[in-house]
Amino acid sequence: MKKGFLFLGLFVFCGMFGQSNLQLNRTIEWANYYFVNEDYKTAIAKYLSLEDNIPHDVRRNFAKSYAKIGNLKKAEKILRPLVDSNDAVVLDYYNFASYITENESLKNEYRQKALRLPIADMTFEPTMDMESGYELVNLNINTTESEFGAYLLENKDETELIYAKKQSKKYNQGLKKRIKSNSDIYNLYRAKFNYKMLKVDGETPFPKGINSVFQDGPASWDELNNQFYFTRSSGNYKREELIQLDLYSLDYSEIDEKTASPLSINLNGYSTLHPAVSPNNRRLYFSSDRPGGYGGMDLYYAAILLNNSIGVPVNLGPDINTPADEIFPFIYDEKFLFYSAKSDAGKMNLKLAINSVDIRWQVRNLPNPFNGANDDFSFHLNNGLDYGFLSSNRPNGKGDDDLYVFRFTPKIEGLPDKYTYSPTDTLIVSTNGVLANDEKQLFANDPLTALFQKKIELNQNVKHGKIKLNSNGSFLYKNNTALKEI
Repeated sequence: MKKGFLFLGLFVFCGMFGQSNLQLNRTIEWANYYFVNEDYKTAIAKYLSLEDNIPHDVRRNFAKSYAKIGNLKKAEKILRPLVDSNDAVVLDYYNFASYITENESLKNEYRQKALRLPIADMTFEPTMDMESGYELVNLNINTTESEFGAYLLENKDETELIYAKKQSKKYNQGLKKRIKSNSDIYNLYRAKFNYKMLKVDGETPFPKGINSVFQDGPASWDELNNQFYFTRSSGNYKREELIQLDLYSLDYSEIDEKTASPLSINLNGYSTLHPAVSPNNRRLYFSSDRPGGYGGMDLYYAAILLNNSIGVPVNLGPDINTPADEIFPFIYDEKFLFYSAKSDAGKMNLKLAINSVDIRWQVRNLPNPFNGANDDFSFHLNNGLDYGFLSSNRPNGKGDDDLYVFRFTPKIEGLPDKYTYSPTDTLIVSTNGVLANDEKQLFANDPLTALFQKKIELNQNVKHGKIKLNSNGSFLYKNNTALKEI
């Protein structure tokens, strides 16, 4: 995964403090410093020295320190006063439940409390103007018809772009007369992707083991098991004579010899479509209008089990799903879910959901240029965060829905950080390190900056003392110059 580097200066101001709460605050800061730098035993010793003067917000890291060294009973004891107060948030309940080892009903009680609470808002307003670093390029294979649902299949031999486009006439000739479609029917195609030129060539349709006389696509690929998943019309009817869409799969090495099989999670009378594989997390995400959801098309996941069998579908919950439609999921690095949601005006908007814990997500719209005036959907990124794709019917395209490609070029800019301290003491900066404000600012301007790790490097040494700066943004600073000389 890519890493971003922030090069910045530190502005440190001297100040004289009264003694009220000073020692308490310094002890907390030392404890938090050791915690964020993963020295959990030293952090615990510092937290313990607070005795009964432990603020609720400090209990979170105190309990996590015990959990990190495997002492869950201590973690449960430390966190209980917080979860029994009015200051608890969603993650507190989930963490507390994970610390309980002997009472399953109590675990479930706190999980249910977490489900009833709203998730913390992660919308930050930009504090400075920043132009987008992304440029959408209309792909050269677009036509006056529709092309959509790009998926980049990267294997050791070559890189293929897989997408859906209008069915050719030779497939139309095989349609049964009793089937009437009020819209175009699509099949899956593949082409070689030239990442230097951001172009594709050598377009060919998939063989008949994948493509059928009905709807096929979009698709996703499980790179660990070489399993290929895609949407296909099942031949069954839903309500109002609509054709049901289901999920199918087969081994990608056998697409020329074998026919795909339907998945066990398909449900007669309801559609199950738009697969998205999380290979390392062994999950298959998809959209469905099955009963028990929040309305319209909802997003679900199901575990990918041994022999590529599929587990029981789990609804992604009310942070994501609404009475409207949520479709075209794409999962990146296990916790970042991109999808399209229908607005009140009927427009499809691209959204990013960041997983907090379990089925709790923090959601926000993607900014321009990813969301435009018309429908935007089917977002996709390659594994190395080099380039991405989306589908859109925005103005000035070539056809109805077009495929767009972009290079992953986020802008990394830091903010000045100011700290006040007593010149006779060591300045301890832990949880409010120099990355904290920067990450909020970066996310406000470009949510895609959440996808990669960042670390701090000092590009100019301090003038009046010594500093120990950690890559996570925490640091220690000690003044070694007489006060009158500063």
